[in-house]
Amino acid sequence: MVKKRTPARKSSPKKRAKKPARPARKSMTKARPPRGAIDFNPVKKSLRAHIAKLESQLGPAEARAIAADQEPVRTLAKLQQLDRLMTDLCTPTMVIGS
Repeated sequence: MVKKRTPARKSSPKKRAKKPARPARKSMTKARPPRGAIDFNPVKKSLRAHIAKLESQLGPAEARAIAADQEPVRTLAKLQQLDRLMTDLCTPTMVIGS
């Protein structure tokens, strides 16, 4: 007949060694574009801000159509066209040369 084993003694929770806390994960930094590449993200951001500012100054499209001075309206149209062109050329990363 086999002798019964005695269960292992459990130490009290106070005596157990605590594992050190794991260090927090580092957040991923933005990947830099390769050398020689041109990042247009800041340019695109400032262009959008300028377009939004002009749109808020000029008002809705109906007000732009009857405005006495058409120069700001033409400028807004050119900036919107440039924004669309940059989007077409640089999408999805806004980095040329990568």
